[in-house]
Amino acid sequence: MKGRAEHWRPVRARDLPAKWQKRFFATKIYVLYFSDRVRKWKYGIF
Repeated sequence: MKGRAEHWRPVRARDLPAKWQKRFFATKIYVLYFSDRVRKWKYGIF
């Protein structure tokens, strides 16, 4: 089943060159953190 799953899976960090991996993870973490901050600010959940 591993081969099938990889067809629809989004971009993976290991597929990118080494110099892009850090930026990939940094962007991912920033988006998750920022969206969480916006959600808390929007709904007043702190």
